[in-house]
Amino acid sequence: MTSPTADAPDTGPLRAADLQLRGAAGAIRSRVYWPRAIVPAAALVPPGLLVWFPDPGTDAPASGRDAFVRALCSPAGVVVVVVGPGPRPDQAAGDAVEATAWIADHARELGADAHRLAVGGEGAGVVLATLVARRAAEEGWPPIGHRLLVRPGDSPAAAAAVLRAALAGRVGRAAPGGPAGAGGAAGAGGSLGEVAP
Repeated sequence: MTSPTADAPDTGPLRAADLQLRGAAGAIRSRVYWPRAIVPAAALVPPGLLVWFPDPGTDAPASGRDAFVRALCSPAGVVVVVVGPGPRPDQAAGDAVEATAWIADHARELGADAHRLAVGGEGAGVVLATLVARRAAEEGWPPIGHRLLVRPGDSPAAAAAVLRAALAGRVGRAAPGGPAGAGGAAGAGGSLGEVAP
């Protein structure tokens, strides 16, 4: 990461840490990114929380290829937890659901607001994010208010703007009833995701 300058302030995460989550078949390597306070008033409200499922072949945690999430974290004003693949691909769906529930349960410890929770992903991670949102809607927890489904070529700046706007109205309140994160993958000219109804 380069040093900030007067013309180009550092918008990367303030800090990052590795996190080990328990999966059905063993440890799930994960990483947490905390945002810089881009807007001073943002310090008064805990940031939102994004659970991110990368495409395992291209953007696993600690692979050095997490540039998209690093560029998204501070401009979106969210704590991002990147959930890596567990040791058994056949357990990926269950691991994703369990990891998201744990992250939501521990949002306060992570310095985030569980009521402004989103899930997202790219590549194969889109499937996991969608599955997690559907399961959360069926079970009533966690309160997922948005899905951020990234397509090839989407920019971190565009994703950050969509996510910031989607979570802005959820400060201190739970997601509304109905299907959580009902947004779908965007079509041509569509947005990166949609707010839950």
